[in-house]
Amino acid sequence: MHFSDVPVLLISSDGYLDVLKDWIAHATNSSIYIGKIYVLVNTRPASASLMKWYHANYASHNSNSFELHVIYSSASCWGVTLRYGLAYLQEAGYQYAIALLEDFFVNSIDFVEVNKLCDYQFDICYLGPRPMHNAIKLLPLDQSNNHDVNNRFGSIRKSFKYGISLQPALWNLASIDNYLSIKIVRSAWDFEGSICSSNLSNTYRSLNKLIKYDDQAVEKGKWYPLKALRYRKFSKRKIVNLNQYAYLVIEHCVIKTFNLFLSFIIRLQFCFQKTL
Repeated sequence: MHFSDVPVLLISSDGYLDVLKDWIAHATNSSIYIGKIYVLVNTRPASASLMKWYHANYASHNSNSFELHVIYSSASCWGVTLRYGLAYLQEAGYQYAIALLEDFFVNSIDFVEVNKLCDYQFDICYLGPRPMHNAIKLLPLDQSNNHDVNNRFGSIRKSFKYGISLQPALWNLASIDNYLSIKIVRSAWDFEGSICSSNLSNTYRSLNKLIKYDDQAVEKGKWYPLKALRYRKFSKRKIVNLNQYAYLVIEHCVIKTFNLFLSFIIRLQFCFQKTL
């Protein structure tokens, strides 16, 4: 069995093991090729419980899809736990990893193109379908490697508040560890919102969808209705009420329409650059 050179770091916690089980069940039942998955949880009991469940239910079914490992840390601080996971992967010989939260349900990963991105010098390169085009600054042709269509990317503007996030992304492990070493990060929200991308010198987004996924299936501890129907198998969490859901759907549609328009403008700019 041959796995990708880039592992997946699935960031979870003891309180979300039910969602994590649904994530693993989806990946197994869909026969998604992922490679090596390292799950980061808080304690040894959670680690032992998850592995016991996994071997009892799914280990024999996905030997050709992924290999599961669990990293646990007894630290009470979210940022310290994450640093422990980053150090674990670096000690295992990895320089990069694909990092994401457990409620981003992955449907496919283009590992061939992801591995190519490791040749560039960056701190973070976001890989998924949510473009954040208002945060993107197009790179010159010689930097963006536009002769290779699958490797096009843009830099994230330094002033963009959420230049650092837990959307699926290729992380330079040493760079993220250094970022965490100078800032007390108590939660995932603290990690994303407290400091803008100016704290990392090289943040990029691929303009191609190298990971296909359904993002944020769980909001404030509750499932979105349609995603619960598709992915919820072991979790007993409640579903977002209809009024909240209607508001979220409208908000999502407005944002998606705006991003599609900006995507069209950006592609026109690329076409114009190529004709020069």
